[in-house]
Amino acid sequence: MSRVLAMLLATAIGSPAFAQGGEAMQMQDHGGMSMPPARDRSATPKTPKKPIPKYAEVDPGEPQEDVGGMDMDDNEPFFQFLGDRMEYRTDGNQPTYLWDVDSWYGTDYNKLFVESEGQVATDGRTKDANLEVYWNHTFATFWDTQLGLKHDFKPNDGRTFLAAGVQGLAPYIFKLDATAYLSEDGDASAKLEVERTFLLMQRLQVIPRLEANLALQDAPRYNTGSGFNDLELELRVSYQITRKFAPYVGVNWRRDLGETASMKRADRNDINSTYFSTGLRVWF
Repeated sequence: MSRVLAMLLATAIGSPAFAQGGEAMQMQDHGGMSMPPARDRSATPKTPKKPIPKYAEVDPGEPQEDVGGMDMDDNEPFFQFLGDRMEYRTDGNQPTYLWDVDSWYGTDYNKLFVESEGQVATDGRTKDANLEVYWNHTFATFWDTQLGLKHDFKPNDGRTFLAAGVQGLAPYIFKLDATAYLSEDGDASAKLEVERTFLLMQRLQVIPRLEANLALQDAPRYNTGSGFNDLELELRVSYQITRKFAPYVGVNWRRDLGETASMKRADRNDINSTYFSTGLRVWF
């Protein structure tokens, strides 16, 4: 039986009809989809590469040359004004206007600082006022040294001081400003300010602040005794309408200490006071 099937298969393959069918499949028309001849890539002209653009001229008016890359100028001089505290405050008896402002001009590493702080009573009488001018130099990340002059206009006769200090961000983002002073009379003193900003929301902030003053000598003419002179604690709640414009309300407690408190008691002056304030913080 197998021999018979093999003979029939061989006969079918060798028949002319089967051969013609194979040729028809090979000669089938593909609708003009003939492949173009292969392109000789060696004969294609090469397009010249576009030169790398130059970002700077070596000399004004001269052709540009390869400068080896683009330089970043990270030491441009800038200017800033900050009105940190501009407020109306009252203790129920004597309302006053207070300012605490500074401005600077310079680079990332060296700046000229001008600072002023003081109070004016609502009747126009100046209670205290001072002006400080510093050369500010960055010596570490977030830390600057300051060297300059301070002049007190009020509350007593004007005095000028040589001033030197440091300011920056201490661990846990405490803003610290410590300055030592030497007056024209040879009296040495110092001031410490510490401030911290806590975000309750993106725009709502709570800002506690501490200020302390001390002196190394008695200066009865200015109602100042040796040791710690006074301590001031403040708490502000601020809302940033924009990052550069933030109204606030606050409360401030201040107390004279040590020999300074004794001198003021003898002059029948208050040594303890509490103020409520409303104000504005701006910068540009």
